[in-house]
Amino acid sequence: MYLSCSHCGCEFLPSRNQQQRRRSLGEAAKFYCSPICQRAGQVHTRQRVRYPGICATCCKTFESVYPGRKYCTMRCYLSNAETQARLRKNAVEANAASVLKSTGRQVMPRVEVTCLNCGVKQMRKYSDVNKRGGRKYCNSRCYREYMAKRFDRWFAAPQTIALPQGYDEFLTQDELPCLIEGCTWVGQNLGNHVNFSHGISAKEFKRAAGFNVGSGLCTPAVSEILSSRPHLGNPPSAAGLANLVLRAVRNYRSLEGQEHSHKAYALINASPSTAPTKTCRACGKDFQPVPMGHGAKFCTFECRDQWYAKNNQAYRAWLTCGKCGKNFQGKRNQELRSECGLPVFCSHRCRTTWLWQQDAMRHRRPSRAPTYGPAYRVSLTCSNCRNDFQGRRAQELRSQRGLPVFCSRQCHFRGLNLRQGGDSNG
Repeated sequence: MYLSCSHCGCEFLPSRNQQQRRRSLGEAAKFYCSPICQRAGQVHTRQRVRYPGICATCCKTFESVYPGRKYCTMRCYLSNAETQARLRKNAVEANAASVLKSTGRQVMPRVEVTCLNCGVKQMRKYSDVNKRGGRKYCNSRCYREYMAKRFDRWFAAPQTIALPQGYDEFLTQDELPCLIEGCTWVGQNLGNHVNFSHGISAKEFKRAAGFNVGSGLCTPAVSEILSSRPHLGNPPSAAGLANLVLRAVRNYRSLEGQEHSHKAYALINASPSTAPTKTCRACGKDFQPVPMGHGAKFCTFECRDQWYAKNNQAYRAWLTCGKCGKNFQGKRNQELRSECGLPVFCSHRCRTTWLWQQDAMRHRRPSRAPTYGPAYRVSLTCSNCRNDFQGRRAQELRSQRGLPVFCSRQCHFRGLNLRQGGDSNG
């Protein structure tokens, strides 16, 4: 049975004490996957200094543990007019720098790609470049520096622990500070520091601080040195894989990944739209779809909801019930289910009856193997008198192995005498 961590949200195998607390306290109890997550989750009880501010987008008053913040949330920061203008400018420059030159129609054609950060040109596979989200950077370090130049950390930090607001900007610094409260260490390899100084493994620290599990907690200089070394790793053994499965966690979504998704959508929406102008089905007005909205049919979410609510109530189609075979007039969603090959029903009674039958067939017990009890009998031929008789399971097995079987004790003794060379009449 897995438990959910109250801080990072991952699922882990609980200890015996945690299982006892779960049975005694129920859903009200809080559980943590590691000691560092426990300290990070319980730090909200401490009193910290909060700095007031006014959001530049929604003009609401907020409080932040970091001074100098201009926006209350990431949503307000990305929807601000100045941010949108800056993103449009950066998107135009980035698109102008990413020029792809094909080398010809070969079996494995390659394309010359210019890194959006350092400008180094490399030859990459055509499939890696032209697919959605293709390779546009030399490595992860260039990707982080590119993102760090286009975004900043002016939005408020709602967390009550020292989480790095802006993970790309944090990992592109020349020196990384320790995020554990009370520690003044500053260096280039944060992963080694928390492991040797605080006794926290790198994976546990990444989950507690919101990093991706595959992110390296080191500066760009150290990352370049480590990536230039030859790969000397051996394939994992079966025992190592078994231990990895036992220590694995599930359903962990890092704050760094959420930040990257927000930034990616912001860059896409800030780029100029190439979709043609369309007419809204609901209100009939012309509108310009967003850059990724080539299949858009409505100008706003309100128009979409009103159109579907109106048409779903009036639309009817002739369908066949999957239980009784009766033809009936169904709704649009039932028609879509029927087109996908799924059963539709004319009434709630037919639906529940069909589901009950499917559940009964799924949980039906398999046919049992034949049982050999005291009443079991099988037709056999006596090895002495050659008469047919009803024998038991043990005699059937002897007959299958080619051994003699007898119908009575008298035939049994006569058969033994014949085999030993005695008189059958004695």
